[in-house]
Amino acid sequence: MKQIAIISWKGGTGKTVTSTALATLVEDKVMVDGDVDSANLYLLLNPEIQQEGFYSGEEKAFVDKCRYSGCRICLSA
Repeated sequence: MKQIAIISWKGGTGKTVTSTALATLVEDKVMVDGDVDSANLYLLLNPEIQQEGFYSGEEKAFVDKCRYSGCRICLSA
């Protein structure tokens, strides 16, 4: 299985339009719109819903002080 991710932290860069254009070229596919604020891929693809469910999320992330070395590499990510 091949995976393609189209990402940008900035809005309005054409991620949804690009994803939709690529989706028209591939037959068997799974599309995921991971935008937590305004997922709108469904507006362009008009998909048939095959399964629907509720997702409540996970616990809030935290820094494990016992494993953190203080190197601060994560700040450059």
